[in-house]
Amino acid sequence: MKNIFTITVFLCACNIFAGTLIYRDSENEKKFLSQIDIVSIDKNIITLKIGKTTRTIPFSKIMKYYNSDINLNLAFDDNTSEYGLDITKMTLPANKKGVTLQSKKRPQTNKISLEYSLNMKKKKNQSKAVKTPYFYLFVLAGSANHSGNNMFTYCYPAVAKTKNTSNYNEALMLEKAISSERPILDSEYVIHGDGVRKNNNTVTFDLKGIGNREIIAYRIVVWGKDDIIYEKNEIVNHRYNLSKNWHLHAKSGK
Repeated sequence: MKNIFTITVFLCACNIFAGTLIYRDSENEKKFLSQIDIVSIDKNIITLKIGKTTRTIPFSKIMKYYNSDINLNLAFDDNTSEYGLDITKMTLPANKKGVTLQSKKRPQTNKISLEYSLNMKKKKNQSKAVKTPYFYLFVLAGSANHSGNNMFTYCYPAVAKTKNTSNYNEALMLEKAISSERPILDSEYVIHGDGVRKNNNTVTFDLKGIGNREIIAYRIVVWGKDDIIYEKNEIVNHRYNLSKNWHLHAKSGK
């Protein structure tokens, strides 16, 4: 995700830069534009090209910018409601590693689990149905040979998996969030009146691939209808000096 200042920096460096833009139209509806070329930024107006078409958008209408293209052909213009999400409980492995060694020959894969509840944000004329929340977990673990760190990516449900899990990429998560392939919550989760049924839902991630490495930090990201509705960064091992944006430059797991 890039703010307007960052767009300006890219423009100065590249003259033309492709990516994905999220903005609000004259009726305050959220719109997505991808595979755009930024032509100029001048007097609080951004000029861009989509194919052979040129258009302008005021800075005040721009919500987000990603320096990656996404496939808007997968987008589905639906009437599902927006919602919020609260994580009520999160459990990490007691030994803060990817496995518990019952013996060297029979390690048991550890898990990270969380419980959550949904909060309705239904607007007039919107459906009571909601899109299944998409969960992404990024775990930073010590490398096997102690020469660096590795980031491991997990998602729930399986259909939320992006086409590139080597790096942290919100544009690809957005592509999945707005896809017509995204499932709708079944009747167990149907929201009634002003609230949701009072039951917590559980998501579990198997920490495959980490092995006996120590967990240094994690980041959890949850997507609602078409935006991030929950995110949390936590450093588990404070012996490591990490920035709050470690997930943006961490190496992928090996």
